[in-house]
Amino acid sequence: MAMSYREFMEQVGERLAGLTAEELRALLIHWASGIEAADREGFLPRLVVPAPESQPDSEPDPETAASIDLVLEDIAAFAKRVGAGEYSQGWGWDPDIGAEREFGDESWAEEVEGFLSEAHGLAQNHFFTEAARVYGELFRLLRDYEEPGFLPRPHAIDDMLSCSLEEEAALYLRSVYESAKLAERADVLYEAMLAGDALTRSVSVHDIRDCLLKPLPELQEFLPRWIQLLRQHSEHRTNKQLREATSLAAGDEGLRDLARSDPAAYPDAYLDWVNAVAAQQNPEATLAAAQEALTAVPADYTIRAKIAEQLAVVGRALKDPDLILEAQQAAFHSDPSLPYLLDLLAIAWECGCFQKTKADAEQRLRQLLSDAKERRTMGVYQQHLRARADLALLFHLHLLAGDHEKALAHCQQHTEDWAYWTSQPAVVLLQWLLLRLAGKGEHRQLVDRLWRQALGGTDSMSMAQRGFVAAY
Repeated sequence: MAMSYREFMEQVGERLAGLTAEELRALLIHWASGIEAADREGFLPRLVVPAPESQPDSEPDPETAASIDLVLEDIAAFAKRVGAGEYSQGWGWDPDIGAEREFGDESWAEEVEGFLSEAHGLAQNHFFTEAARVYGELFRLLRDYEEPGFLPRPHAIDDMLSCSLEEEAALYLRSVYESAKLAERADVLYEAMLAGDALTRSVSVHDIRDCLLKPLPELQEFLPRWIQLLRQHSEHRTNKQLREATSLAAGDEGLRDLARSDPAAYPDAYLDWVNAVAAQQNPEATLAAAQEALTAVPADYTIRAKIAEQLAVVGRALKDPDLILEAQQAAFHSDPSLPYLLDLLAIAWECGCFQKTKADAEQRLRQLLSDAKERRTMGVYQQHLRARADLALLFHLHLLAGDHEKALAHCQQHTEDWAYWTSQPAVVLLQWLLLRLAGKGEHRQLVDRLWRQALGGTDSMSMAQRGFVAAY
């Protein structure tokens, strides 16, 4: 999400606080001078001092209540038209996006924006019960008719709207939060999150808090039940929210305790805790936290490599090559990849244990490759990504270790396996040999360019990509 409403308004307030009346007048006149001619009439009514904010969950006056009922009736009529397929005209080729997509009347996006604007205004004016009703109908509609046949579009729904659907989802859940009693708030909020499906499930408590300037009431009283509920439904989509709530309730120590309670279920909490300790710039404390996490988190969880990266940072700060080697070994073991392999072999060479490290890396890759078929056929959803390897990485290991005959034999043995790979090992091997043969001759620049392309690089590589190619 972009800058939150709270952060934006706080920064606006800070900048306006130091202005004199004349400076503020000059600012407004300068702002007005840039308004387009067609927008001038609409600008003038905005130069009015707003009425005092409504009290939390105020009762709307009869006129406002009647307009809310009309909005709900309009949404119901709109949903009926969408459900009947009135906006869809079938599928066809769209040359602008180079793909098949659904065509039809895309004015539905303007109608949705109008309804969202009504709900937004209700939430901004603290009519939370009414805002929750309007938002609830809208998000159910967007969830139910997201599939083809209803809302034709070339892009995702949120890309069709000028407003931020993420911020509107946060305001919806803020309205649910504010309109519910404390005893039932956590359960009602969780139900609303699920009801909106993908549109609302990723909203965090921080998002709910920061979508309005008004403080979120009874937050500390709300968190214990919220944490309990999230732990009862601990899944991939709630893991981040659980860690967030734990941090809000008990700080970094709460994250540590959550991680220790079940490292296999909450390895992300270990990473959050290690990162929080590292942010304090205490190498000894970071070392202890990272080593504890690496010991506790299952070795085949890829997230463990991120923890190992913090250990490597400590090793570099302490100028301890053995500690860096330990970190890179852990990173490669948990998430075998070419960047981690390059870092591992470089530090192994510095520590004088290149051959042993190379042999250990090869053994790890062969173990993962032998397990790959079983892992693919298990058909079980895994919440946390597990270590895996591919044949290309074994090829790169042979080439980087100087085992050119093994690299060539590997290419010959697995020629058909490279068909869909961007960086084909056979091509890499050929460019490697050309690079060696070219030396510093007149064709070196061309060979260098071919070498970068063989590794997946381009002339517009980022600094990280250039460093990767140089390391190779």
